[in-house]
Amino acid sequence: MKLRLTLLAIAGLAASSAPGAGAPVTACSKSVAVSAGRAVRSARAELAAIPAEADDGSVTPAASRLIEALKDRLRDFVRAEMACAPSSPEPVALAAAMAAEGDGLVHAGSDDSSPVPPGRHGDRLAYEVFRVDSHPEMLAVVATLGIRCGSDSMLILYRRTPSGWRETMVRRSEPYREVKGGWQDLRFAVSPADGQGRWFVATVSTTPWCTSAWQGMPYELARPGPSADRPRIVFRGKNSVYLGNESDLSLRAGRDSVEIRHDGASLDPDILVRRHVRRYALSGDSVRRVQPVAENIRDFADEWIDSPWSEARDWSGSDPALGGHHIALQSARWKTLGGFASIRACDGGATQVEIEGRAGPGWFLIVRGGAKGPWTLERVARRAAAGCTGFDSLGREPA
Repeated sequence: MKLRLTLLAIAGLAASSAPGAGAPVTACSKSVAVSAGRAVRSARAELAAIPAEADDGSVTPAASRLIEALKDRLRDFVRAEMACAPSSPEPVALAAAMAAEGDGLVHAGSDDSSPVPPGRHGDRLAYEVFRVDSHPEMLAVVATLGIRCGSDSMLILYRRTPSGWRETMVRRSEPYREVKGGWQDLRFAVSPADGQGRWFVATVSTTPWCTSAWQGMPYELARPGPSADRPRIVFRGKNSVYLGNESDLSLRAGRDSVEIRHDGASLDPDILVRRHVRRYALSGDSVRRVQPVAENIRDFADEWIDSPWSEARDWSGSDPALGGHHIALQSARWKTLGGFASIRACDGGATQVEIEGRAGPGWFLIVRGGAKGPWTLERVARRAAAGCTGFDSLGREPA
C-alpha cells in the first residue's frame, strides 16, 4: 500500500544554533540560498557514498551522524529559501524552487534521476510545501530523505508576519541506529487555536523496515516550546500498522482532540486485520484516550481486550470483576483465545459478543451501546447469558 503524505514536514539544526521560538528568518540573500543548497548537495553526496548496509535494518554510527548532518543542512537551506519567499507564495512553485536549488525532487512521488545507487541512504530527496488550512498565516515545508529500506521525513512550520516568515516549529525523528527510527510516510495535522489561543501539532508515521507489511506507528502531540526545535511534547504513543491493504493511514485534529485511523491486528485469525481508531482529548497538556475506539461493536470488544486497563477502565461498567477478566483475556489472547463466534442482541438493549476458546469454554462479553457507539463493556462470563438469543449478526449460525 502506498501511503500518501498529507501536509508536513522538515528539518533540524542542533539546539545550540537554533533561533528562538518565532525567530524571524534571516534577510533574503540569493547567494546564501545558493550556498545552502550546495551544502545540502555535499551532505547528501557524503551520506550516499556509504556502501549499502545489510538488510538487518542496522544503521552504522557514521551513517547516523551523516543523516543528522544532512537534516541540519536541510533546515539551513529551507530557512534561506523562506527568507526570500513572498508573503503569499504558490506552494507548488516554492517546492519546485527548493528542489531546483536543494538537490531534490518536487515531491516524494517523482521519478528520481539521481546518480545515487538505489537502496543507499540519501538515494532520494524531495520537497513539498503546503498551506495549513487551520492557520492561513502558516506554511508547512516537507523534506523526505530516502534511507535504506524506506524514508525519513521532517517538518518545519513557518508563520507569516509583517517582517517576514518566522520559523515556528520543527519536528524530526531522533538520531537512530536502525532504519525503523526514521519517520516514514509522515503526516501531520495542526489544530485550530482553542479559546486561549493554544494549538498543537500531531504527527504520525510508520517505521521503515526491509521486510514485512507490519510496521510500527509512532505518534506525538506537540505544543510550541521555548524555541522552534524544542517543542513541548505533551503525548507520545505507538501502535502497529498493517500496510498490505489499500486503506490509508488518516490523521485529523480539532481544537482539543486528535484522531488516527489505521489498519492493524485483529484477535481473530480469520479476520487478521481490522480498522483501528485512536482518538484523544486534550485539556491543556493533559491527554486521555476517548471514544470512539473502534468502528463497530466487534472491534470494540477486541480493543477492550487489547488496550491497557488504564484505558479500558474508562469504557467499562461498574462490575468490580471486570479488571480481573481483562487481565485473564489479555493473557489468553495469544494462548487459548480463538476468533469471534457470534454477536447476538440481548433483552434490554445490550449485545453479547462471543469469543471462542481454543480449548474449553469461550468468553461472552456483554456490551451496551448503539451500532456506532459509544460502547460500555458491562459484564464478562464463560457461558452465554439467558436473554441473549437474537440473530447472530456475524452470520455464523450453526448448520
